[in-house]
Amino acid sequence: MNSYKRLQPRLSDGTVSWAPVYPTYGDNNRSCMLRLPRNRPALEDRAVDSAANPYLAAAFLLAAGLEGVIDGADPGDPIEEITYNWTKGTQSLQRLPRNLLEAVEAFDADPLTREVFSEQFVTSYGAMKLDEWNSYHGSVSEWERTTYLRAF
Repeated sequence: MNSYKRLQPRLSDGTVSWAPVYPTYGDNNRSCMLRLPRNRPALEDRAVDSAANPYLAAAFLLAAGLEGVIDGADPGDPIEEITYNWTKGTQSLQRLPRNLLEAVEAFDADPLTREVFSEQFVTSYGAMKLDEWNSYHGSVSEWERTTYLRAF
């Protein structure tokens, strides 16, 4: 649940978060999802965090990369500007999922999902994550108590 809370352009104090917001790539651009660092031959996926299952994330990343190579997909030019300053309507890119529900829906809707994973896995994993989403929303947080149930 908390993984998606960090995918915001700015922190609560207004400074940039350095977490990706759009599915972009850039040469040494820390605001992009995929970063090509100049100091070493590497590719960083900055959207994945330590809560992700590394095996599932690696399988999907490799499959997506291979799909792009096989299809001859053109990734376009690397993004040079800081993406946090993009405003709604100026870019045609869809945002990265903002919460677990959006991520589960994107996972289920992507045709590549069923090429990488079996239908049984996709169904079971999706159901498990939806249960997690529903359980999370079934509880009242301390923030909600403080914000909405203040004694006047």
